[in-house]
Amino acid sequence: MKKQIFEKAILDNKKEIRIIRDILDLLFKNKHFDQCIALEEWWDQTIEEFNKKHGLSVLLLCLYNSNNFHDAPFKHHKS
Repeated sequence: MKKQIFEKAILDNKKEIRIIRDILDLLFKNKHFDQCIALEEWWDQTIEEFNKKHGLSVLLLCLYNSNNFHDAPFKHHKS
């Protein structure tokens, strides 16, 4: 995915990129809390690399359904 984003930015001559992902909500809904954390950390590192090393301005929006945060065990993992 990292390669695809970089290639798309180069081909379209884009410096500002917005990425919207909903995979984290799917992982969270299925109680894969550790995978959510790992994927968010990977995204943070990837975006930092894009912004610093390649001069891009990448914004990532990870969508979560707020209804998932009301019941146990979900409410204990919302941070």
